[in-house]
Amino acid sequence: MTLQQKGDAVAELPDNGLNISKPVALWNREIKAEPRKLLLGIGKMVIEGAMLDWSDIGGAALDTLDAAGLGKKPGELAWLLIYRALTAALFELVDNHFDLFRNRPDEEQLKALSVRFEEEMGRAEVTINPKFFDRPGELPLLQDLHEPVAAWLQGLGAKQTNAEQIACRLPDYFVFALHETWKKAPQDYAELKNHFDSPFTKATEEARSWQLYAQHLQRQVSDRMFAEAFGVDKVYVPLRAYYEEKEQGDEHSQELEPQRDQVKKIVVDLESEFRSWLHNPAAGPAVRFISGGPGSGKSTFAKVFAARIAQETNIPCLYIPLHLFDATDNLITAMEHHIRNNPFLSGNPLDANTGKDRLLIIFDGLDELALQGKAASEVANNFVDEVLRRIQEGNNYHKQRQVIITGRTIAVQSVATKLREHKQISSVLPYFVAEKEQEKYHDPDGLLAEDQRQKWWRQYGEAAGKGYASLPADLGREHLAEITAQPLLNYLVALSYDRKTIKFTDDTTLNQIYADLISAVYWRRYEEEQRGKNRGVNTCTGDLEEQQFIRVLEEIALAVWHGDGRTATVSGIQKKCESGGIDKYLEKFQEGAKAGVTRLLTAFYFRQSDNRQDGDPTFEFTHKSFGEYLTALRIIRLLRQMQKQRRRRQEDPDDGWSKKDALQHWTGFCAVTAIDRDLLRFISNEFRSMQENELLDLQGMMRELLSYTINQGLPFPNVFLSKGFKEHLSLARNTEEALLAVHFHIAKLTKQVSRLDLESDRAFGEWIARVRGLDDRAGWLGFLNLSGYFLAGIDFYWANFTMSHFEDSSLRYSILARANLSEAHLEKSSLLGANLIEANLKGSNLKDAELVWANLQDALLEGANLEGTDLTGAILTGTILENKDV
Repeated sequence: MTLQQKGDAVAELPDNGLNISKPVALWNREIKAEPRKLLLGIGKMVIEGAMLDWSDIGGAALDTLDAAGLGKKPGELAWLLIYRALTAALFELVDNHFDLFRNRPDEEQLKALSVRFEEEMGRAEVTINPKFFDRPGELPLLQDLHEPVAAWLQGLGAKQTNAEQIACRLPDYFVFALHETWKKAPQDYAELKNHFDSPFTKATEEARSWQLYAQHLQRQVSDRMFAEAFGVDKVYVPLRAYYEEKEQGDEHSQELEPQRDQVKKIVVDLESEFRSWLHNPAAGPAVRFISGGPGSGKSTFAKVFAARIAQETNIPCLYIPLHLFDATDNLITAMEHHIRNNPFLSGNPLDANTGKDRLLIIFDGLDELALQGKAASEVANNFVDEVLRRIQEGNNYHKQRQVIITGRTIAVQSVATKLREHKQISSVLPYFVAEKEQEKYHDPDGLLAEDQRQKWWRQYGEAAGKGYASLPADLGREHLAEITAQPLLNYLVALSYDRKTIKFTDDTTLNQIYADLISAVYWRRYEEEQRGKNRGVNTCTGDLEEQQFIRVLEEIALAVWHGDGRTATVSGIQKKCESGGIDKYLEKFQEGAKAGVTRLLTAFYFRQSDNRQDGDPTFEFTHKSFGEYLTALRIIRLLRQMQKQRRRRQEDPDDGWSKKDALQHWTGFCAVTAIDRDLLRFISNEFRSMQENELLDLQGMMRELLSYTINQGLPFPNVFLSKGFKEHLSLARNTEEALLAVHFHIAKLTKQVSRLDLESDRAFGEWIARVRGLDDRAGWLGFLNLSGYFLAGIDFYWANFTMSHFEDSSLRYSILARANLSEAHLEKSSLLGANLIEANLKGSNLKDAELVWANLQDALLEGANLEGTDLTGAILTGTILENKDV
């Protein structure tokens, strides 16, 4: 099936004699409309710095336009509908960009602006005919009004560039305003509907509902991006991706050495690849996946692709964020519930009888399925199974339904075993791939040769009026490539670069950029608040000081981290704030949020989302990385509090916290949710900004808390005592992993090795062995002094023991395959029969160690000290010692 043009989707209405052209001034006269009065009302609200209220301005003005007085003239009723929708669209445009009106006019200037706009609008010619009802967004008047609207917005105080960008969105706003205007008072337009001999038949109405939904998808990408005046469509850069393909080799050799199978990574233009797939649905899997890290652009691609397919083709296309979808129900029922809450569509597109034969569904955010309460991988697996089965069932009955599912890399990896079809997983590539890295890919079209950052910065310069022709030279340094190559992080860099408050160097971190942006938000709102107060208007941000403002954000982040990773209820946040003694801050913050003055935060970092069914409102992070950054700040705050309280206890036994007290606080924070590498990246960046003395103090505290935990076990806070044994194991694992991870990241900076104070030489081994499978804790075992400990027979597969000490330790028959033992001290240790296949022993000290019958196949031994090492019977295949007399 080919992609059809959208223009064929809805049959045109017969004109039935309705084809009238008049200047707007005449149309206005016939319905007794006075645009200048409404414009003046909007402008006054802007001048006063108060948020707009449609019931005060627009509703009252439009209610004076009495449809009953127009009789049965369809032309006049049509203009009434257009005029009402147009004024509602102008109101919403101003309301949604309220924070961008910085240089507001006085009342006399406002009157002149309103008169000028009305005059320019009045000269425009409007033809009302059936084509308008088929494609209202293409009404020529909307283009005729672009310059007058832009001039009016500039007169209200927007910068010229911003005014132009806002005015560009009038057609999108108008289409939705038209829909809402009709829905609000259908009785006013009854004669217009009757004139076309019931044009809104069921089939035509359904087609128009899909058209309106397509416009909704378009508005999602054209509406303002974060706190900008422009939408993401103005800066969008087409993504590149790769899919994996096993290289055809000698079957016999692959069977003998499966670990050496070669995988070819084939680079494609993601949009072209998926358009080709839509052209030929039978040529590939019906369900395909897009994998990428946080901020890699996969969700933006999903939205842009959905909007383009919906606008340009006849294929009905649904874009569904998975955190708004019940993935625990069967797919057909869940879709029915989802569509029921959709203001544009009706029915069930997956229904076997009444559903769509041709359909594209884009499910965005496989990693969001932790919202449902179970382990994320379990919910994700069940959901993917359900989608694969249901779509296949439909397609077996001659349907042509295709699905795209996006998700973070780890979420897609968790379901990868069931995705065996060719090209089923596409992994997103960054804007920039260094020349050395390009060698890892098969790039037949030379796509990776382009540094897409240059195009993004040029487009950003045009959209924001900044004049950038390419990536600024001081941002092109190699160290920053990791940040600027990722779409979201590159944008954050642009925001900070524009502020010129950060000097970008090789040591610049994402934490600094986020901190700068939060500070910018706070001070921008503070300045607006002062302007409002000077006019006697309360535009309150809650009167919070900057640190109090950040403190509330941290508590929201903690509540989210302890919840589903994306949202938290207000009641949950209140409990966190109460336990932290900052509930009074939250009250002020909520007042500020209600006043609508936290535009950047609510549009970019989090928003106050729709109420839950129990009526408890929620805050929702729109980008997980912001939540991770704030959670990292909260954990750092806790660590400093713990260190302060421990110091007080050491100075006075009746003051401060004991080790048990400190651990209970740590457990309360870190037991509920496992700490992951994305969060640890932000925590580690905070450590990098600390002085060495503070780091050494923190490392010492983590050492004593680890020692206490191994010797005594974890002291659970009272709130956890009622939980069952299985849940206690999970809580303990999360807490202990967090202890090890934090210690490791501190020690990486101090280069100091911690000697644990344990009660017996077997305590560490027994502690590790208690949890079957090391999970992530295996990655954080470096910089520990485990000398003299009994660690025989323990599974340390892929463990990271960087710079750890094992002098005189027993590691007999331990599994250390693929373990990182670089620069480890293993003098006089016993590794009899140990499995060290592919272990990294570079720079390690194995002097006088016992490696009798150890398996060192393919181990890295460069720079290792092997003086006096007993290698009797050891397997040395693939090492630098192979075929040498040892």
